[in-house]
Amino acid sequence: MTPKTRDAKQSVDNVSPVTAPPVPRTTAVRAADVLLAAGAFLAGAIRPLLEWEADGGVPALLLAYLVLGGAACTALVLRTARPRTVLAATTAASAALLAAGVGWVGAILPAAIAIYTATSQLRRPGAVWAAVSSIAALVCASIVPALWLHREPETVPVALMAAAAGAFGDAARNRREYLAAAVERAERAEQSRDEEARRRVAEDRLAIARELHDIIAHHVAVVNIQTAAARSLIGSDPAGARAALEQAGRSAQTVLRDMGSMLGALRSADSPVELEPARAAEEAPGLGGLDDLAASFRDLGMDCTVTREGPLGGLTPDHRFVLYRAAQEALANAAKHAPGAPVVVRLTGGDRGVELLVENGPAPAGAPHAPRNSAVGTGHGLGGLRERASALGGRTSTGTTTNGGFRVRVWLPRGM
Repeated sequence: MTPKTRDAKQSVDNVSPVTAPPVPRTTAVRAADVLLAAGAFLAGAIRPLLEWEADGGVPALLLAYLVLGGAACTALVLRTARPRTVLAATTAASAALLAAGVGWVGAILPAAIAIYTATSQLRRPGAVWAAVSSIAALVCASIVPALWLHREPETVPVALMAAAAGAFGDAARNRREYLAAAVERAERAEQSRDEEARRRVAEDRLAIARELHDIIAHHVAVVNIQTAAARSLIGSDPAGARAALEQAGRSAQTVLRDMGSMLGALRSADSPVELEPARAAEEAPGLGGLDDLAASFRDLGMDCTVTREGPLGGLTPDHRFVLYRAAQEALANAAKHAPGAPVVVRLTGGDRGVELLVENGPAPAGAPHAPRNSAVGTGHGLGGLRERASALGGRTSTGTTTNGGFRVRVWLPRGM
């Protein structure tokens, strides 16, 4: 499992359950509640009206329904605003109507609507207890007419209708929770994409900075050294000063050409730039270019030797790229800060990895130095070198030697 996959899994595991959002009390919802309450009242009044027409007069059941049923249906107007209060009121009214012998459909309809609302609006533990309590009260009330009116008890249809209302309400709440969870996942995914995009932009900026440093550092160091040498030789050795300036000009042309090539690739929309490790690793001269690199510094007057020990084959392009850039950075620093000092570049191959050692001695007295205010040498080169080695599982160490020189050591494991 990659670190990115592990982080994504942890973020998913840490997501808390989503609670269904409450239904907003908009004008449309209020109007729907009013229409529902009116419909429930009219539907429940059908049986008492039929009995009134059959018996003549105004029966007591009709009066009971007009009072209790009207109160229960009126409470339904507030069902989405106060589901618990409406459930308690409608349960009490419906239970009284059932006990009075009003038809079970009209009697239980307000309570069933309230049960649906409570189970769809409230959180599950509280909604379940409220629904169970209401159903139990309605079932008990449905038994009363069998005792004093000697009717067949209507317990089963009452229980089924009330339970169905609770089940439908729970299903509606589950659906809202599912939709809310889907929205939250989409928002988290969008946030993750934004964070990934920012991370990639930061990585690309760092890669561009590293590539620019690799292109500029070596050649600008040569320009600085040669111009410093030309200033010191212009009076005593004009030919040597001319040669130094020509070398500085060639280095300036090289860095301009390399920068123009990279900037042109960056501007091209049809050829995306992959600075590291793919393109840079493939285009770097590799370990075979160390001799040419050392020769370019010997042209500056550096006493530079390259030695190889042990098996060095089987290295990946990334390994060769990092080792070459490390040697280039170390030699450029030695040319700037210890001109004229002897430098040793040693590659040592082993079973577990490859080590590059670049060590220079102290600069001879009176040797020309690069200007102190040079823009090159801000310390980003060694920092980028450590990051590159660390990305391959390696390590980098730098420090002064006992004789006052400087040492850069890079070790990379095989098989990365």
